[in-house]
Amino acid sequence: MTLADLREGEDFDLCYVNGVFHHIDPAERPEALSLIHRVLRPGGVLALFENNPWNFGARMVMARIPFDRDARMLSPVLTAQLLTRAGFEVLRTDSLFFFPRFLKGLRFSELFLGWTRLGAQYVVLGGRS
Repeated sequence: MTLADLREGEDFDLCYVNGVFHHIDPAERPEALSLIHRVLRPGGVLALFENNPWNFGARMVMARIPFDRDARMLSPVLTAQLLTRAGFEVLRTDSLFFFPRFLKGLRFSELFLGWTRLGAQYVVLGGRS
């Protein structure tokens, strides 16, 4: 299902979006979030995952992928602001994926690093009242 397929009157408990908003023109992001907000039922949750521009590894990987070269990354702070402006309550923001494969022995510590906003990806959870 795409955003274009959503209609007023439908309601959903959860909207999961991973790696999409950096491909949406910044001027169109508020409209996309407003549509998601409208079709979530009260108490519904938006889980918005994005690649983190504050993480060098994420930037490096995206620069090597032709599909992502023209993408415009969103910081965790900007994403939370956009959700708030669209009417969501930001429930939490967590960073994910700190260590590449050659440092996989350190991955146990990722559970304690989510607050730093420095992982390669992050998630912002937004609730609809």
